[in-house]
Amino acid sequence: MKNSVLTRSIAVAAVATLGLGVSATAANAADAVAPSFDLAVPTTLHAGASATPFAGHLSTPDGAQDIWVRTSITGADADDVHVEWKDAQGTWAAMPTTAIDGGIQVTFGDGDADANGVKGFSTPAGYTADTDFRIAVDHDAAHGNLAWTSELVTGDAGTVVGSESGTVAITADPTFTMDVPSTLVTGAATTGFTGHLSAPDGAQDIWVRTSITGAAADAVTVEWKDAAGTWAEMPKTAVGGGFQTGFGDGDADANGVRGFSVPAGYTADTDFRIKVAAGAPAGTLTWVSELVTGDAGTVLRSTSGSVDVDLPVAAKAAFGTKATAVVVGKQVRFSGTLLDANHADAPLAGRTVTVYREIAGVVTVADTATTDEHGAFAVTLPATATASYWAESGDQVTDKVEVRAAKQLSSVSASAKRVAKGKKVRFTGVVIGSEKGQVVQLQKLRANGTWKTVTTTVANRAGAFKIASALPMGTKSYRLAVPTSTVLDGDTSRVLVITVK
Repeated sequence: MKNSVLTRSIAVAAVATLGLGVSATAANAADAVAPSFDLAVPTTLHAGASATPFAGHLSTPDGAQDIWVRTSITGADADDVHVEWKDAQGTWAAMPTTAIDGGIQVTFGDGDADANGVKGFSTPAGYTADTDFRIAVDHDAAHGNLAWTSELVTGDAGTVVGSESGTVAITADPTFTMDVPSTLVTGAATTGFTGHLSAPDGAQDIWVRTSITGAAADAVTVEWKDAAGTWAEMPKTAVGGGFQTGFGDGDADANGVRGFSVPAGYTADTDFRIKVAAGAPAGTLTWVSELVTGDAGTVLRSTSGSVDVDLPVAAKAAFGTKATAVVVGKQVRFSGTLLDANHADAPLAGRTVTVYREIAGVVTVADTATTDEHGAFAVTLPATATASYWAESGDQVTDKVEVRAAKQLSSVSASAKRVAKGKKVRFTGVVIGSEKGQVVQLQKLRANGTWKTVTTTVANRAGAFKIASALPMGTKSYRLAVPTSTVLDGDTSRVLVITVK
């Protein structure tokens, strides 16, 4: 009894394949009658529908030895086909598949079930069995035809005993896909995207509804380009955490039912655009678009995704220098950084920074620089005059930094420290940063601590000068001075003590 049950289970399992069918060959009275399998494969399946049941009947009037099954399914989206069978315990089980060119193949009972050393299983004479099957096609399968061929084969070589084939038409709901952008920036211009409608088998009373929820959903604007090529904002209805908008949700075909109808093979592309208002917070929007039908909005297809809402770059620039007072002609190093205040002060690398200089009300470009991977930049400039400096990048402008440039008295000396009354003392030196007609003053220290100009001279083009002067009696303190001009600070020399007797 135990062996009989096992044999029946193996036999039932072996025939549980899509389209397993065998046509028996006409036999003479002395010929064995080949096994046969009658299968009622459905002729049409709808993508996304529930599994469709069908039945198969196996008959082996003269028994069968070492038989097994292979079934091939090819055609439109064959990899989206799922076949199940009800095993001897009454449980639905998926039949494993193997990819083949253009589709899938199912083989079953191709071990050595009867342990006789030959591939396949055996059934006794007069054996019959009915097996339940069901088949389903994924919702995203394409419209088209599947071709199936089931072969009952025998032995290790898989010699064909019988074969049956047919076709299954796959019908599909219309689809509506959208290439919604994955990232939006608050306050940026609208971003365009496209929706694609395909109705291979036609459609009646369809329309689209889209829900958008999440951060900044109330600040989102969606527009579409109508048949006249005009952009129009899509009306919004508030839903929990966001809003919902519809497309084609009137009664376009005037049949009294919400939606519009399209013929078989209809396709259309629609342009949309979306933006998030300035000031909206960063976050993630979640969108769900459903293709629905009729007044009740029964869902045919659904697609969803998310959109990262980012803040715009908010550049902030720092700019400065350690040298705020230098001798004219000396090099001054300016440095700074360009960071993104909206993104945790992330460095803004590769940005062009322009450094401006203003001298006596005249503004010029002093230099340009490019920020490095740390957002840092630096320029080195000669101090040609007292000037204000600042940096700009995009709409970011730094505060001004003033660097005062000054003339410098160098190599100042007196011809003598002690002289007789009436003798002249000669003072010499060089003015670094000398201007045209540069005045040099000889000054004497008064008793009240102030300095009085004794005499003046004009430095030559190279800045060199000399002053010869007869000095008053006594020991006095003297210095040389150059006055401040419009663009350069002045300078005074070291104090020279001269005694006149």
